[in-house]
Amino acid sequence: MSTTSPQQEAEAHRITTWLLDYLAEATGLPRDKMDADAPFEGFGIDSYQGVLMSCALEEWLGRPMDLSESFLHPTPRSFAEHLAAQIQAEARFAA
Repeated sequence: MSTTSPQQEAEAHRITTWLLDYLAEATGLPRDKMDADAPFEGFGIDSYQGVLMSCALEEWLGRPMDLSESFLHPTPRSFAEHLAAQIQAEARFAA
């Protein structure tokens, strides 16, 4: 069983916030009406827009990403939690 560190939770929250802000800007939907647990497709994001979002997120995070990752994690929160776990694992490996 793995536990989530406070740093990982904070990183997941930061990434979730970025994703919802990005989606609000990309779709014109009100940010305060967005649910982090709603599927990306519910925001009207198709595969092309998903790739654009992943590229922008990759640049924002300053780390390479597999562009298919957003398709494997269908909600902003699940995607952010996955990325935060990866970032923490990379930090532990580098230490």
